[in-house]
Amino acid sequence: MTPEDHTTDRRMPSGIAWQWVPVRLDLHQRLTESAEGEVTAAGQDPAAEREHILRLLREESVPALYSSGDQNLQLMLPVHVQGELTLVARASLDGQLSLGSELNDVMEAILAYPGLEYASWQTGPGVPENPTAVATIEADRARLARWLSRADFSGQIEVADAGSGWTLVSAETYPALLEVVDAAAARAVVLDTDGEHRAVTYCPAEGEPVSLEWGPTRDAVSSYPADSPADVLQAQVGGQSPSRLRDAARVAGVAALTDAFGLDAVGSRRLERYARDASGRYAPESALQLLGVPDIAAKVIDGRKLFADQPGHERLAFAPRGPGAAGEALPTVREAAGRALDAARRNPWTVVAAAGLGVGAWIARRKR
Repeated sequence: MTPEDHTTDRRMPSGIAWQWVPVRLDLHQRLTESAEGEVTAAGQDPAAEREHILRLLREESVPALYSSGDQNLQLMLPVHVQGELTLVARASLDGQLSLGSELNDVMEAILAYPGLEYASWQTGPGVPENPTAVATIEADRARLARWLSRADFSGQIEVADAGSGWTLVSAETYPALLEVVDAAAARAVVLDTDGEHRAVTYCPAEGEPVSLEWGPTRDAVSSYPADSPADVLQAQVGGQSPSRLRDAARVAGVAALTDAFGLDAVGSRRLERYARDASGRYAPESALQLLGVPDIAAKVIDGRKLFADQPGHERLAFAPRGPGAAGEALPTVREAAGRALDAARRNPWTVVAAAGLGVGAWIARRKR
């Protein structure tokens, strides 16, 4: 299983686009039936199976991330779709990225281990029916459109009425969604998910963003030098903060949101309870309801509601007006997040947000 297995040019193209593929591996279980007919399931040797898979990924130099369940292993694999091929990323020791083996070849090698009988994953160039990141902005679409035109925003977005004077927004890419949030001179709340990890990020009209996150704690199969291409790529995935940092970020995030939305003591305790929810399946929705923000975004990213079915849904396209047309440059969400990252590297107890495949790409994930 080497890059030479195929004749396709695997050299690193400029501006390559990576996407993350979630892979769930169900580890082998031994079924035992008692004399009374009761059937119990026990792992054959889950620790050995997990280590075998992680060792294989290290041998293939895949900059993957993982989390473990009692009888499963959940991977996040970076891939690039090149024509009909889905190629897994390969990283050198110094963190440089290149195109590696096909995803199917990697999965076949993993599943060749005795006992691994099932794996599920999904990838490809298709666009999902619902976005995985949505912003709710406190403005009507007319004002939002004026702000985007003034900021010389280029691209296509989808908007819908979220209710109570807020507008639901999705964009073609996550960086584009951040540009929309940056351009809006209003409060915004961004929700994002990668299927397991969820995050709610409050972006005030002025000031630093604040996030709450839910989901598994993930580890890197291999680590790379700080700020190398592989390190930057891995930082796109949420859930990598050490437990102490996640706990500190949660406590400070609750305090910041309590202050920003004027919650009383009872409301603050409720928000803390939602923030501690282990799975976070419905916690983002509950948090939005408590903060008085329309909760439709939480239903959309979970697939319980379709964006296209929301009232007033439409697509808006913006073209750039040319250099010098955007006006005065203002600090952006990304710039604020960059400052948070620098602070976190200086002080491990700096409170930073770790989102899913979203704002967490700009805000620190873990202490270096």
